[in-house]
Amino acid sequence: MRHQPHASDLLEIARSTIKHELLPALEGEQVYQALMVMNALGIVGRQISGDDACASKSALLGQLLGKPAEDSRTANTELSQKIRAGEFDAGSKREQLLAHLWATTLDQVRESNPKYLKSLGLS
Repeated sequence: MRHQPHASDLLEIARSTIKHELLPALEGEQVYQALMVMNALGIVGRQISGDDACASKSALLGQLLGKPAEDSRTANTELSQKIRAGEFDAGSKREQLLAHLWATTLDQVRESNPKYLKSLGLS
């Protein structure tokens, strides 16, 4: 069991410190660099928060493949091969695939650019 604060809380403290304490004192290219660091810290924080979602996506990917998906890179490669082979062209497997792809896409955008999803009303 971890002690408080959680890693995502520490990242938010770091982002807040950069935004409110350091950024106002910076000029020119340093402002851009600080904003890029803040963005990276935000993505990492969202990745940490999304670890539980990864487990459920892995389970769905395992269902699509018909076996446990232990390594996501290998599983995604295998899924791509099955898609190319036409194994998901019709029926309930196609619906499961589309649900998986949509959920994966939303998770990736939620992680990298959550404001965009909010602008679409999909947060």
